Amino acid sequence: MYEPLVHVRELAEQVRTYIGADDPGPDTDDHVEIAFYWVERYCEWKGYTYYSIAQIAKPTITKLAERGWLCRWRVPSIIDSNRRAPIPKEDPLAYDPVARAARRICIDDTLVKTPEELLEAAEQEARHGDLDTADLPTSKEELHEHLKKIAPALQGRYKFLDEWKWRELGREWCRPGYLRTEYWEKADTRQGLWAFPAFGVRRREKVNQSAWRVWEKVKILEKVAEMLSDPLVHGVHRGEARELREAVETLSIADMSSRRCDRAKE
Repeated sequence: MYEPLVHVRELAEQVRTYIGADDPGPDTDDHVEIAFYWVERYCEWKGYTYYSIAQIAKPTITKLAERGWLCRWRVPSIIDSNRRAPIPKEDPLAYDPVARAARRICIDDTLVKTPEELLEAAEQEARHGDLDTADLPTSKEELHEHLKKIAPALQGRYKFLDEWKWRELGREWCRPGYLRTEYWEKADTRQGLWAFPAFGVRRREKVNQSAWRVWEKVKILEKVAEMLSDPLVHGVHRGEARELREAVETLSIADMSSRRCDRAKE
């Protein structure tokens, strides 16, 4: 007969032994609480910081600012919200590998990449297509200048994949929209992130549309967790022994959708 409490305690002991924890864990027979406790201890051992209820409740922009992240540059808008611009007959960026990489985003979503990730994505585009590689950036500085140069043209009306329609119809579906270019930077380290929010033709861009996606990226870079499963989604347990990975994953399944704020201290 399967006993959840016994099984969870066995898995918890594996994790406790592996990370070298001295404490015996929570004094409870609630197997879910025991599972949560040791998943958190493991993730904290890996360098993650769990946010409290009060921290989670703050606006995304505030959380970014508190960690030193600000939007340093945003391409000036050339879009007339009262007029639908036609799709250009010839796309001036059709053969630009950086533009191709930036456009790999669904409508009403935001692509966020580090400069290194964007350079790698552009190189992959160049290798797999008949693209212009003469001006392919090879450094963060060159990428910065290149994006500032092409950002106005990236705002041109373009057809982006509509993920929700694709799921509904079971086939690829595209919808016209616009792409904004933003550069976010961390004040003390000068670490940067490029953000590309894609928004629909018939409505204006949402205020701070990119902020949530930027925050999700920052959480990965700076090992911040707001939900129990965040570190596991980020791949914190990759590279560990199979037995440990399976133990942590099994413990986390007690309720993968549970927000840590349900248990966090004020």
